[in-house]
Amino acid sequence: MCPGGPGPGPDPDPNVDALGCTTAYAGWYQETGRGGANVNSRHSKNWGDQVGVIGKGEYVYVSKATGTGSGNLGHITYNGVERYIAMGLFKRVNDRTGDPFGALDGCIPEEGGFRLIGWALDWDAPYTALQINVYLDGQLVLQGKADAQRTDLNQNIAGDIGDYHGYNLWIPTDKTGEHSYSVYAINEGAGSHVCIKEGTVNLPVRDKDGPVISDVKVTNVTNKGYDVSCKVTDPSGVDRVMFPTWTTANGQDDLLRDWNTNPKARGTQNGDTWTFHVDIADHNNEGGEYCTDIHAYDKYGNASSLGAPRISVDTEAPVISNVKVSNITTEGYDVSCTVTDNVGVNRVVFPTWTVLNDQDDLAAAWWDVDHTATRGTRNDDTWSFHVNIADHNNERGAYLTHIYAYDDAGNRSAVGSEIGKIIVPEPYPTITFDACGGRAEFTEKQLERNADGMHYGALPEAWMDGYVFDGWYTDAVDGTRVSRTTAYTAEGNTTLYAHWTPVASDAEQGWSLQDGTLVITAQGAMQDYDSAAQTPWFKDRAEIRKIVVQQGVTTIGDYAFYGCENVTSVTLPDNTVTQIGKLAFYGCKALRTLTVPDSVLVVEDYAFAKAGLQSIVFRGSAPVLGAGIFAGLNAEVRYPAEAAGWTEEVRQSYTGSVNWLGVGAAALAAEESELQLEDPVLASLLADSCV
Repeated sequence: MCPGGPGPGPDPDPNVDALGCTTAYAGWYQETGRGGANVNSRHSKNWGDQVGVIGKGEYVYVSKATGTGSGNLGHITYNGVERYIAMGLFKRVNDRTGDPFGALDGCIPEEGGFRLIGWALDWDAPYTALQINVYLDGQLVLQGKADAQRTDLNQNIAGDIGDYHGYNLWIPTDKTGEHSYSVYAINEGAGSHVCIKEGTVNLPVRDKDGPVISDVKVTNVTNKGYDVSCKVTDPSGVDRVMFPTWTTANGQDDLLRDWNTNPKARGTQNGDTWTFHVDIADHNNEGGEYCTDIHAYDKYGNASSLGAPRISVDTEAPVISNVKVSNITTEGYDVSCTVTDNVGVNRVVFPTWTVLNDQDDLAAAWWDVDHTATRGTRNDDTWSFHVNIADHNNERGAYLTHIYAYDDAGNRSAVGSEIGKIIVPEPYPTITFDACGGRAEFTEKQLERNADGMHYGALPEAWMDGYVFDGWYTDAVDGTRVSRTTAYTAEGNTTLYAHWTPVASDAEQGWSLQDGTLVITAQGAMQDYDSAAQTPWFKDRAEIRKIVVQQGVTTIGDYAFYGCENVTSVTLPDNTVTQIGKLAFYGCKALRTLTVPDSVLVVEDYAFAKAGLQSIVFRGSAPVLGAGIFAGLNAEVRYPAEAAGWTEEVRQSYTGSVNWLGVGAAALAAEESELQLEDPVLASLLADSCV
């Protein structure tokens, strides 16, 4: 008997039949059906009672037989009735040792239990899968079935017994060390339950610790998700590693409910390394803070967990504003913009192409992170880029520049059509200045196109000893004189020529300069000049400290004393000067006071602008005052309160900062003249210059 088993061994008692009769054991027989006869045709011992239906090929246990010939009888129990049957049509089955019987092919111990592999068969019911009971240390621990396919049995055992008599049973247990076991096949027909195997099994110590998680990393963080990786080890083997993930917003509404078994939360294994990609599409496409935990399981169900670092997924694109296009020249232009982002701007690129030839000049792969040719230059939040026509086949005409801003997470924003077309103009013509023997302030300039067309613009001053500069002309002889406002109508580049007029001596011209005092002696109207450079004293203007205009001079010419920065005193005649020309005293920075005689009827534009005047005295009625005569001044202007014309409309600043002060005629008459007649040097100069 097997230890801890339920009953006797496999073989029936050879001395007791199924009805309790003492018999001789005759063994198992298989009906052969010889001659087409059936056991139904055999007669009982009384030769009148049928044995009953026994199917062809079935097995019959004969408890006692008198012989095996056709006339001999066998003693059986069939359907509860003792019978005798003729033995002539039966064939004995050899090598029958028990009922039921079986074998154990293997007992395999593993952590957490052991496995039993074998087969079992009951000849009373050869097509029935027997129940298998397993005992460990005398305790029933498992009830299984011998219902696995075992075609190899038919190769070793005669007769038709069916194919399914194998078993492969896992017996789980927390026990370790050496323990006894026994395996029983539960009998289906006559006979007792059978112990088909007994023995001992040495069970190893079971792993009760969870896997070890280490080297946790979060990488490849973008606006679409991120990767989590870790190393997981376990002596019993890792079954799975799960990466449940959720956002901190909305109370874990995006966490998989069955994350511990759901394949969508399971990592991918490569050796001891497990990786998992978090896709924000699985989390309502939300940005913000993400949480990923790591749960590792071994094959015994032991678990361990560790939290990965929390990650902020940025889904907000940069903001592009304040786009400007500037410095458009014939060689290119500049584009600038302001770019801000909630986390940080990675790069701003300015892909550019010409309308001509269908983007043939657009940089390849301009969007790539390693592409730098179209990347802007950063200064705080301002990004700028210079477009050079040399990078675009030196083409001019309509250009298009778009702006793409990327943040560190890969979010992108763009502006394009809002910028519009940028026109790179053809090169402007160049003007060369030929001074014709003199010297020019500059010898070359390039014209620019303004809103109202193209004009000559600023022209250089010119000088030549003994000559007065008459201006710039389109030809060296004759030609047309041009000014800054003259429209440019020539084709391409051109040359302008200086014209000169020989000057008479100082005396002949009616002026003298001695010891820093410039005396104007000519009678009548002074010459009007187009620029300060045309004045005969221009080259000596830095030496002039005083200016005296004699009686008989009727006008102060345009630009007459322009830029005489060192003049500190100006004396005008009492009753002959009627007009002060435009820009006459412009820029006389050292001049502090000036008295305007009562004979003056007109003061033209900007006559006193940018001078150093702090006090101006008008002796007579209000003259006609031109535009900007006080520009750049901060002065007190006194006038005779009783004189005509000094209305509120007249008393205005004329673009300067002026304090108007009406004074009685007597008070003005008492003002000391700027001309110091007691000065013997000045008196001598005046005497010598009289005509």
